[in-house]
Amino acid sequence: GSGYSAFCCTNSFQMALAYAYTLAIHRASGKNCPLVIDSPLGRVSDDNRENMAKVLKEISKDKQIIMLFTPDEYSSAVKRIYKDAATVRELKLSSDESVVEGVDR
Repeated sequence: GSGYSAFCCTNSFQMALAYAYTLAIHRASGKNCPLVIDSPLGRVSDDNRENMAKVLKEISKDKQIIMLFTPDEYSSAVKRIYKDAATVRELKLSSDESVVEGVDR
């Protein structure tokens, strides 16, 4: 082999690259379907978490994005970024993980 690895980059860079690729596919498809991202900031370091959240917020101005955050990802800093720019629904698992709390019934 050449010694080159496609996985030589930081986790933050890999996630940014994956989002760029996904958005390019969405654009090329000609469909304006929503983008659903599970754990959008999960592999992003604390230093880059707010920056990535801001980029996703900018993208969401032209594209509907549904993001499913873990409690660690959805820090107070990230909450402030999305506070006035998004519809936020916080859902939590019960302590025994049998019920999703916060769902309208």
